[in-house]
Amino acid sequence: MSMAAVALAISGGGALSSLETTVLMSVEDTLEALRQAEQIKYRPPGT
Repeated sequence: MSMAAVALAISGGGALSSLETTVLMSVEDTLEALRQAEQIKYRPPGT
């Protein structure tokens, strides 16, 4: 599982008010990270 997938899953849950990235990803890498992020079961604290 890529770090990008984990970051997308956490930020998608609303746990982070802002997310800064410095590494550019290709469209293919981004789509793969999004597919992997769907599989992560993350629930923000307090929910």
